[in-house]
Amino acid sequence: MNKARLVEIVSDKFKLSKRVSEDIIETIFDESIKALSKGEKVNMVGFGSFMSKVRHARKGVDPRNPSSIIDVPETKVAKFKAGKKLKDSINNRI
Repeated sequence: MNKARLVEIVSDKFKLSKRVSEDIIETIFDESIKALSKGEKVNMVGFGSFMSKVRHARKGVDPRNPSSIIDVPETKVAKFKAGKKLKDSINNRI
């Protein structure tokens, strides 16, 4: 599924225009990104939680020159932890 398909589903289910549905979905994405950027956890009950974590600096192999070791700087990454309902659904327990 992609964003366009999600817009279609929301539009049909709630009898909204595609523009309004897209605005709602875009707002959810934007606000989630803002919260994660501030280090806040985004919890969607039944679906899962998004959080930002720090990936510490480390040594790595240069993909252009495998014999060369490079320093990979510390960076923030987004992590996702699936909720119980999502896990159960994927494993056909619902």
